[in-house]
Amino acid sequence: MKVHVLENWLNHYYIEKRKSRQPQHDVLIMKLVRICNVINSVVGGFVVTDVTILLAKWLKRGGSWVTE
Repeated sequence: MKVHVLENWLNHYYIEKRKSRQPQHDVLIMKLVRICNVINSVVGGFVVTDVTILLAKWLKRGGSWVTE
């Protein structure tokens, strides 16, 4: 499941909460916010790690190009 689907659900339930004040909407919104935050943290962490690794490799290769 992609994160944008979860964010669309979150937006949908925010709108529904404004229309009708049902307690189920609050529960769903809290759970969706928690899930989106965890997914964004985990995926964001992997992206930062990957970028760091790629940057280190690029700097190593770039250093050898400079010395040539």
